Amino acid sequence: MSKIKFHLTISVLNQAAVAVTNYCLTIYLLNILSVENFGLYGIYFAVVLFLSGIGNALFGTPLTVAIPQERKGEFGANILAVIITLVAILALTLVSIFEFFFIATEYKRLFYIIFFTSTSLLLKDFITRFCIAINKTIYALTMNLIIFFSLIVIIFLNNNFAYIEDELSALYVIGCINLLTIFPITFLLKLFKFNPKLIFSDFLLIKNNGFWSTLSHIFMNIRGQAHIYISALVLGPTAIAQMNAARLFVAPFMLLIPGINFAFLPKLSKEFDYYHNKLKKTYFVFYVCIILYTLLLIPTSNYIFSVIAQDQSGYENISTLVLIWCAILLSVFFRSQNEISLQSRSEFKFISHMNFLLSLASLIVIYLFSTIFFVAGALIGLLIIELILGFSLYSYFRKKIHGNSS
Repeated sequence: MSKIKFHLTISVLNQAAVAVTNYCLTIYLLNILSVENFGLYGIYFAVVLFLSGIGNALFGTPLTVAIPQERKGEFGANILAVIITLVAILALTLVSIFEFFFIATEYKRLFYIIFFTSTSLLLKDFITRFCIAINKTIYALTMNLIIFFSLIVIIFLNNNFAYIEDELSALYVIGCINLLTIFPITFLLKLFKFNPKLIFSDFLLIKNNGFWSTLSHIFMNIRGQAHIYISALVLGPTAIAQMNAARLFVAPFMLLIPGINFAFLPKLSKEFDYYHNKLKKTYFVFYVCIILYTLLLIPTSNYIFSVIAQDQSGYENISTLVLIWCAILLSVFFRSQNEISLQSRSEFKFISHMNFLLSLASLIVIYLFSTIFFVAGALIGLLIIELILGFSLYSYFRKKIHGNSS
């Protein structure tokens, strides 16, 4: 097996472990939480992903491109030291503000749990990216398998001890499992051996790309999660619950995308032409699988949902939402293929500009469609925006990058 196939296989298995973990937890919460509370969990988790994603965009994505091969361990340790320092400063600031202004206890609990879980996901994702960047993907896979089995134990014990009582306790459990798991992996990678003299200079190596990558993430999150934010305001938590319940059918595929990209991004940065052909072939296989999967779901989605959800009240017309999610899935893969190709060529600025324009457009488009077609309309709006972005990135890549190399 070639190196790229080995790393791709391990990376996909790694993301599969993440996908299965999230899938099991989501199905469990779907069955123990009310429709409204399940919707609130979806809203809060979207915020957690947004906050942790900012850190990943600032540190993780540029790290895979800029990491020096001769001092990979020290470089990773220095960047991790920067992350922990900034998180500590933000935590002290947050506590000071909340205590000084006497914020109500329920709001403090909400903000503290969101901050804690966001931090744990940020650290886990950073270590995952670092493992892939130094060709030790097996460490990341081990970490995510530990998280998976820990969650299964928690779910099993929850029936007797009720660790998970509501949407916030579910987020807190996620944060605790992730944080406790990363410590042994961090020691194995020797990421506590940082060099104080080089911390600032190493940070400067990723600063510029980190700035554009962070801007891109913020705009990308608004664009990609506008259906959550708009629906939460216009339609309420129940709409979010219905969206997330239907998304269960495509979630495993969605979570494979980072695994593919994590495996290819460092390779594309060094030998673009060769690995870009490998990337296209890999994505083509997934396009075929998604189309076949969609055809399979057309007659079976209602039955499958009745198997995974004990109480289906509040989740009517789920089959329509499932089909729209399948179309979104195909468009997301197409957009991702072109996005990673541009990221490997450090075209973060163009991606940021496109995400900025479409983040504003998404708020308008999704709002208009959701007021007319409700939950289905919000997802149709998301599909339209994804298609526009995918074809825009494809056009730019063909014109500038591919045109220059030919």
